[in-house]
Amino acid sequence: MAYEICSALELPAYPQLSLENEGEFIVLPVDRAAMEIAGNNPPIKLAKQMSELNEFLQSVENVDYMTLVHDGRSLTQDHPLEVALRLMVQPYIFSELESGRKCEADVNIGIYVPNSYISERGIWDCEYLNPHNVFEKQAHYVLESDKKCFSPVLLKFSTCIPIHVFYSLIIYHSAEIRKFAIAKHVLLIDDKNDLSQIAERVAISEDSASKQNAMDSCHWVFDRFSPDTRKPFESDLLTRLFAEIINDGNRSEVIRDFWLNIFYYLVWDQSGKPQGDFNFGEHQYLQLAENSLNQVEYDHKSRINWATAAVASFVKRLHRELTSWIGEF
Repeated sequence: MAYEICSALELPAYPQLSLENEGEFIVLPVDRAAMEIAGNNPPIKLAKQMSELNEFLQSVENVDYMTLVHDGRSLTQDHPLEVALRLMVQPYIFSELESGRKCEADVNIGIYVPNSYISERGIWDCEYLNPHNVFEKQAHYVLESDKKCFSPVLLKFSTCIPIHVFYSLIIYHSAEIRKFAIAKHVLLIDDKNDLSQIAERVAISEDSASKQNAMDSCHWVFDRFSPDTRKPFESDLLTRLFAEIINDGNRSEVIRDFWLNIFYYLVWDQSGKPQGDFNFGEHQYLQLAENSLNQVEYDHKSRINWATAAVASFVKRLHRELTSWIGEF
């Protein structure tokens, strides 16, 4: 079943993501739109909010569920590190509006991200993020007669992460109209590598078997980036792993630094979160890598380089974090 068209904007009647450019909005293409939520793993805070809305839902004739895949692959050219996008709900809430009319509406909106550290690092600076009560978050949307839109819900995304998933909860009710929607948004930044393709497959999988098949592929990718504890640590292993997550020759240093900072955080976290050294994760990793190279604490009997083994435990933590990030899609 196809989506209806919002004649006032000449766009499909579902929420869109737009990029502002000199006062104009550029709507990102939507590669896929389905009238269902792909998968069955909503963020914890969204699931809790939905359970608290059961009574309100009794007064809503229809709840609209949708999965939308937004094509953001062109964004990195002008936005090598991060990009700010607006959530446009006008095509959805004003779908019945005739062209040439101005309309305004107050809409209750909540934005929810999956339950993982990487997702939280990838989407930020949004006042509508993870609200405890969606009725306390109201956004004023405007659609001008000349089709110009004002969309107050702004989100910042890291373009060093190949794919983002978030959910929008949209409630609009007036004297004439009452609409309620839950949309799963998949923002695709890069799809050239194995890991980004696996993440996309998981995000749009409609059944648990397809999702599990995609998740099984993660282990095959990570097996190629597991340090050999019998040898000195390969200094370029992390760089090669980061390139497997997202690879763009024009932004290689930016991407490497972004993911190194995540890795250093995980080193600090796994080390017990010691206080006093702001750069503990980086210092700990570099010291262990140097000890590994110099064969410090090499056990000739077991043929284990203990410094490499320590680094390997941190790399495995990164593998687990990436698996959890994708699995939450």
